[in-house]
Amino acid sequence: MIESLNVIRSLGLAPVFEDLYFGRDVPDGLETYMRYPAEFRNTSLDDWQSLTSGGLVPIVDDGNLQEVCLFDTQRRRFVTKSIEEPAEIVQEFDSWQQYLAQRLLEIADSGLDDTELEDVASTVGFERTAELIALLDEMESMTDAEAEERAARFIRESAAWRRCRHLHRGVCDARTHRVPPDKASLARTIASQRRGATPAFF
Repeated sequence: MIESLNVIRSLGLAPVFEDLYFGRDVPDGLETYMRYPAEFRNTSLDDWQSLTSGGLVPIVDDGNLQEVCLFDTQRRRFVTKSIEEPAEIVQEFDSWQQYLAQRLLEIADSGLDDTELEDVASTVGFERTAELIALLDEMESMTDAEAEERAARFIRESAAWRRCRHLHRGVCDARTHRVPPDKASLARTIASQRRGATPAFF
């Protein structure tokens, strides 16, 4: 689906997602947890109407084509759906970082050590890796209920953690990732120079 590639590029997702789309080599083990399904290649959104209706575009699955993450082009949100029940939305996410937070917590349950998890998080472009590792350490001493609530809070907080495309140019505030009024004009100029630019946050 060419629409998937267009979304991956327009949102500025980590390069590895384009590699997954084209079936290129990626870091060892990543496709166990995230991949672009071969079943989607050489097909169209119409071929998967029950999954993609309403402007949904697939980005990755969970490694075994049971659950797919899609971008809602109309509401500019991310959703997950089950292949077995494609008409139903399983979860919704306000941002890509929030989806990654959820997925990385699931991946952590597979038994990866901290270094391996850090490698996966870095590869997919997660912005809160240090906090994720610290959270997992904290959760070891919590009850199941406490750990579940703490993980849910981490995921909720990640919704507002949106990588600013202007940060490396000194435009936005490094702590809040917001563009101050006195630099808004510069931010717009930079955005206009980007081909196929999207809003500064995703």
